Amino acid sequence: MRGYGSFAVRDAVIQKEKKRERGFGVSFKGAKLRKSIPSLRWLVQALYTLFYVLVGVEFSYFYTGIIEGNFHLYRPPAVEGFLPIGSLLGLRHFLATGTYDSVHPAGLTIIMAVIVSALLSRKSFCAWICPVGCLSRMIEQGNKRLLKNRITVPPLLDHLLMSVKYALCAFFIYVIFFKMSVKDVEMFLSSPYNIAADAKMLMFFLDMSRPTLIVLLAIVALSALVKNFWCRYLCPYGALLGVISFFSPLSVKRDAGVCIDCRSCSRECPYQIRVHQKSSVRTVECTACLNCVSTCPVDDCLTVNYFGKKRLKELTVPLLLLAVILSFYLAARVTNHWESRVDSGTFARFYSIAETLDHPR
Repeated sequence: MRGYGSFAVRDAVIQKEKKRERGFGVSFKGAKLRKSIPSLRWLVQALYTLFYVLVGVEFSYFYTGIIEGNFHLYRPPAVEGFLPIGSLLGLRHFLATGTYDSVHPAGLTIIMAVIVSALLSRKSFCAWICPVGCLSRMIEQGNKRLLKNRITVPPLLDHLLMSVKYALCAFFIYVIFFKMSVKDVEMFLSSPYNIAADAKMLMFFLDMSRPTLIVLLAIVALSALVKNFWCRYLCPYGALLGVISFFSPLSVKRDAGVCIDCRSCSRECPYQIRVHQKSSVRTVECTACLNCVSTCPVDDCLTVNYFGKKRLKELTVPLLLLAVILSFYLAARVTNHWESRVDSGTFARFYSIAETLDHPR
């Protein structure tokens, strides 16, 4: 052991080498399950993305048909998932008055389900369901083979850019929950603009202005160069869920006693969390994607825990998320808080003039 300055240093190196050998030599009874987590996440997220694509297509048929006078087509309530700001206003009104939004009730149901899921299973919505997150992952995977070197954002700039989404989130929270009165919120929710919000969103995607198209293409290009660019730096929805998830009892716990310091967990983390340095991952950036758990070569080194003590099976995270989403959906269906109470004639009237409708002042 020539070259080490003392017996203490030499013994420390020997112990670390033994730990490394012990780590790679264990029998991984849960390895197969852990390794399947990324594929399972791809499947769940892809199915939800496909679902929302189909919802968008069905709504486009409804929009076209109702404009032409066909009032017998079905309007998919899930399209209101594309209206997060309106849903947040509906939540503000519900908390203040106890009255459920009758215009876009599915949107209110969805945002409440997502918020509760953040409390119970961290930002798992972002990792396991969000269609935008799925598209971001597809762009990332598609460019791995094309780009040999991705841009690594310096730590200081990275933190400054991350503050943008929290600033946007704080702005929306301030305006909706503090600046707007309950009467202001009621006026917005009952306005023609809000009634036609889903149609305006459809027109936004189908008839983009040149500046809008340039901005979207820039975000796509930056997502190819910088991992999770939109989610990491710009998404206010993810920022809100991150703040809420800080109070979640769920976390990934690292057992330093068996950790071999291979740093695979940190390398695989999509949000560059230094998992190998933490005893428990509780940062607001954690999306409970479980990449760190799936890539760890040591059994029981990284585990999913509740309240820091009770260990959970890895599949509990997506199952808990799906259970929350399904529970809110079923409750909304049973209590008639899923489908809008706006009649087809009213939708047709405001859809036909949607392009001329301005945001209520």
